[in-house]
Amino acid sequence: MTYGPSYQKFIEYVDQRKARLAAESAARFEGHSRCVLEIGCGDGDFLVAYGQENPQQYCLGLDVYKLRVDKGLKKRDQLGLENVDFIRAEATEWIETLPEHMAFDAVFLLFPDPWPKGKHFKKRLIQPDFLSLLAKKMAPEACLYFRTDHKGYFAWTQEHLAQHPDWTLGPVEWPLEVETRFQRIMGAYQSLVAQCTPAAVPQALVHP
Repeated sequence: MTYGPSYQKFIEYVDQRKARLAAESAARFEGHSRCVLEIGCGDGDFLVAYGQENPQQYCLGLDVYKLRVDKGLKKRDQLGLENVDFIRAEATEWIETLPEHMAFDAVFLLFPDPWPKGKHFKKRLIQPDFLSLLAKKMAPEACLYFRTDHKGYFAWTQEHLAQHPDWTLGPVEWPLEVETRFQRIMGAYQSLVAQCTPAAVPQALVHP
């Protein structure tokens, strides 16, 4: 199949962006083999609090909005936290460019966009392909922590995790409760925790 010049330029742009992300990740994770990841970190309230409570862990927050990333960095700097960082990136693309040795001790996904209309369900982050990609970067016994105020998205996530061979749903044991701005706005919410199955963890990550 032959693609036009516009599409070729788009492909080149994506390749350049991924190359930049890969270079940034290699530099950022020099000296690190593990991190705690928050996808869609908002203003950084949760991750900053988590980093304070767990100074031995390297914590990284992702968001696609620069303003939110800047707010997280400001809160981090005000507290002088050296184990917390924030970057602007799309989750799937960023994970695809990570160094092979890097793994997640925990992943938090708090109040993600539920894309409530049926025609937009394909835009939800929780999808089989994303769960497979994430499982390849999880450390042994690492968990995905999910929280939402949207009942439909909660049921969707619960079903996708229950059906995915790389994940096992478990009891909700939340490691740290922080009332973020989003949580105050949302009010009622539901939480779930899923652990990556041992068979899904690459051997290279079992003994870093």
